[in-house]
Amino acid sequence: MLAFGEREARMAGCRSMIAAAFMLALATAPALAANEGQADPGLLLGALDTYPSEAAAVRACRQDRVVWADRYSGFFYDRGDAKYGATPDGSYACLSGAKQARYWSTDPREAMDGHPGRNFPFDRLFFGS
Repeated sequence: MLAFGEREARMAGCRSMIAAAFMLALATAPALAANEGQADPGLLLGALDTYPSEAAAVRACRQDRVVWADRYSGFFYDRGDAKYGATPDGSYACLSGAKQARYWSTDPREAMDGHPGRNFPFDRLFFGS
């Protein structure tokens, strides 16, 4: 059994380690938050007009299909897909714009064309956002 002084000294050491970890978390949080929602720089996505709601996208896209374009993964999702409207880094966009900006379809048959020099990222489709 520890003497009273030894126990207090150990507790003080634990408290200072917890305080240091807390201060480190506070110091790094802004840097982590700054990268949230940004595209992976390896994706090389182009500019894309996005809309705050599906209704706004329908009005803007007119005859074009509305998709959910996820900037982090680089995929676009069609209505009916579980990730349509649901990923944290996505927004509504027109299909033609998403394709022009080099977003991938989740259908590999549709995604294989029009992306020279870029491999289909199966890992992001199955394990990504």
